[in-house]
Amino acid sequence: MGGDHRLGLVQYFTINEGAYDKFFEASKVFFLEENKKHYKYMTFAYGDDKTSATSFVIFDSAEQLIGSSEVVSPFHKEVGEYAEAKGVEFFGTQADYEKVKDIPEGKVFTQVYIIKEGPGIIHTQPVDNTTVRICPYFKVADRAKAEALYPDLVAAVEDESDLIHYGFGYNEADDLLHCREAYTSASAVLVHLGNVNVKIKELLAVSELVKFNVVGPRAECDKLAEPLGPFNPVFYYSD
Repeated sequence: MGGDHRLGLVQYFTINEGAYDKFFEASKVFFLEENKKHYKYMTFAYGDDKTSATSFVIFDSAEQLIGSSEVVSPFHKEVGEYAEAKGVEFFGTQADYEKVKDIPEGKVFTQVYIIKEGPGIIHTQPVDNTTVRICPYFKVADRAKAEALYPDLVAAVEDESDLIHYGFGYNEADDLLHCREAYTSASAVLVHLGNVNVKIKELLAVSELVKFNVVGPRAECDKLAEPLGPFNPVFYYSD
């Protein structure tokens, strides 16, 4: 099955005190009909106390990201009044990174996760009303052993009908492995975790889980709070 090699960005924000409503309104510029041509998929989600936020966007190509500047630049100028940008993660192939690293958006990437040609899954496009993304980050002690597990992890999940996408990127600068994955619901996440349990234990033998974000509607996230508790997740709500 073809891998998920699409270019994606994840950005984090700390919202200024009392500025949540203005930040939320400013973000709506991306969802105007005339601006949807600039990306494949996008969502914003917010921390429980409304002082933090994250955005997630997937592009059809590096060229689409380059062309999105007419939307992104005015937003960043405006949002600077309401929030502080805390980091931008790039997720994509080396070839796409070379195309975008010198554009204004590329110059502020704080972490770069490179996808290698190889295993990954794209089943469907996100279903916004219930879609859940889980975002694990592993500090790797043995890269060769960690990467050797990719095919087995993909094989363990390739028959999951409620999996949306699944793939791996590696940040060489910090030896961080990130799995970009999304599911149609909280129940689909739990099915997935059962399927990969054995292989994740093998991965944790050569790495440490250092960050685990969960993004989705509050009702779906609430279903995951207890079963994911041992991973110390940080939840961001998309509704």
